[in-house]
Amino acid sequence: MAVQFAPVPGFTGPMMGVLWSRIRERFPKIQVHPLRDQTVEQFDLPNQPPQLNVVLGFGHPPPLVWYIDEDDSELIQVQHDRFVFNWRRRDGDYPRYDHVMKRFLEHFDIVQEFLQNEGLADELALNQWEVTYLNHIRSGSLWMEHGDLSAVMPSWKHALSDGFLPKPEDVAIRARYRINGDEGEPLGRLHIVVEPEFDGQSKESIINLRLTARGALESMMSTSDLVALMDVGHEWIVRGFACITSPTMHEQWERET
Repeated sequence: MAVQFAPVPGFTGPMMGVLWSRIRERFPKIQVHPLRDQTVEQFDLPNQPPQLNVVLGFGHPPPLVWYIDEDDSELIQVQHDRFVFNWRRRDGDYPRYDHVMKRFLEHFDIVQEFLQNEGLADELALNQWEVTYLNHIRSGSLWMEHGDLSAVMPSWKHALSDGFLPKPEDVAIRARYRINGDEGEPLGRLHIVVEPEFDGQSKESIINLRLTARGALESMMSTSDLVALMDVGHEWIVRGFACITSPTMHEQWERET
């Protein structure tokens, strides 16, 4: 889960170190990554890709910092214009959406309070929400090779005009779907990305299926408005996942309806 906001100029690397001192007991590990550009969904023109906003004016590019818990299952990503909460499977069952939302809001509040107390930002000018599910679908009895994608996703039929081409070695797919509100207004988009991969140790075939829902926010939206929009994104991800994957895979996963 993520929220994006207007850049906070004073939220630089040293201040992110100060933030770590406040949350280190909960997140004892830290990693520094390259800055991510701002991404804004646009609906002015058909088929327009998300707009990337490059922010200038910093002497040194502020970092993207990951604060990671002891067992690597939870982490928050923070940069001068973005807050992300991740859950990653290590052991145990998947948490429910409501649990992840609670954790997202809890830690986002901590970061906002930190920025206020340090005099960096009284209010964050929010501009985009995002919910992402990343599914690692491993080969098994229903599919063995990446070219068997139709067993997982029926929409991929590998329909050809003649028999010249064999079964593909692998397939990658990118698709976008507009999320409209009750009055037909655009609330965001659902992005679906399918990429082939191999397990680094077992060499087992894996299909990475990433579903990302995101859309615009007004700068002074309330927390309840933010949650309501992210709930819509979550619904589109869950129903979209069920829509594009096969009933036989649902049975194998023992998917709950």
